Amino acid sequence: MFLMEVVLKFLIWLFSSFFFLCLIAFMSNGESMLGSTQAWAQADECRQDEDCWVKLHWSDAEDACARAIEEKSRSSFGEVEWLTSWWGSIFRFGNLDDHIRSSDRESPYVTYYGDKVRFPNGRGGSVQTIYICKYSPNFGVFSVNTSDGHLWR
Repeated sequence: MFLMEVVLKFLIWLFSSFFFLCLIAFMSNGESMLGSTQAWAQADECRQDEDCWVKLHWSDAEDACARAIEEKSRSSFGEVEWLTSWWGSIFRFGNLDDHIRSSDRESPYVTYYGDKVRFPNGRGGSVQTIYICKYSPNFGVFSVNTSDGHLWR
């Protein structure tokens, strides 16, 4: 009985592995596993346009920068408080780094700006904080700077 179960599990594993390999071979016909070549061509065209590049990586930068911003909280007196709704963005605007080195041209850094967070101040209150996050799609968060206050409107 035990041997029968082992053989049955092996056959199921063998069939599923074969099915998975056939699926990969069928799917990779003309497409990269990371996306179609057309998507890569669009990203390459987008790299030439500042607004397009900033918007293309906005969502990924939000995820990565939010974690880095929370780590910048000056104290352990409480949690940071985000001042955004669930559909809002943590950034107000972004722009390409003005000083792009030739080695960074493949993945230029984008600097995103925002002020939609409150850091605890250690006295039971919190203070609105400006943050500047420098982000690259290939390398992630390069730097995060914070200061008390809010951005101009």
